[in-house]
Amino acid sequence: MIDPCPFWDEDGKNYLAFAYAGSRAGIKSLLALAKLNTDGDKVLDKGVIVYDGHELDPTIEGPKVHKRNGYYYLFAPAGGVATGWQLVLRSKNIYGPYERKVVMELELQ
Repeated sequence: MIDPCPFWDEDGKNYLAFAYAGSRAGIKSLLALAKLNTDGDKVLDKGVIVYDGHELDPTIEGPKVHKRNGYYYLFAPAGGVATGWQLVLRSKNIYGPYERKVVMELELQ
């Protein structure tokens, strides 16, 4: 697990969003959510993969979770440092499925 981000939902449930490091886990370009205890200091399960970036968003990592107007949002950079983009995923369910939108990318001249 890399880039962990805790999230306390308004319904009292708590989650940890994270990515995988290819160098350590042997997999990458995946975002996952695990359940957290109430204090946020213990992960309660192995997590569920909620987004697979292999096809459109390789090297996706660093998820940040937000909730607004009933939607869950995962903000995450993808594509690598030199040529990457900022992705926002949106869903009514924290486990997805997520809609995908690129919100910022480098324009090479």
